[in-house]
Amino acid sequence: MPHLNSVKEPNSGGSPRLVDSPLPLRVDRRRGASIITERFFPVSYRTLETWPVTWRRVNGRCTCDTRELLAVAEEKLAAAPSLKGGRQRHHTANATIAT
Repeated sequence: MPHLNSVKEPNSGGSPRLVDSPLPLRVDRRRGASIITERFFPVSYRTLETWPVTWRRVNGRCTCDTRELLAVAEEKLAAAPSLKGGRQRHHTANATIAT
């Protein structure tokens, strides 16, 4: 089966790097969800039904181009808001109240 050897994956620094393991040219929803979960973020195969990806029905199974699927995943990751973790201290104007 042909594989994608030059698919890029974002790393923590924000710049893409080449992925070591080859990917198939086309994947079904379950395999696509597995790849995205391994490389980007957790996702269900049912969620992929709503993504703007071109699906082709082959032998009763929907498949899509792996590059297109990964491109949509990258777009979703780039559009996701950044959140600070940890305990936040809330300051109020009247921090000290006399009793």
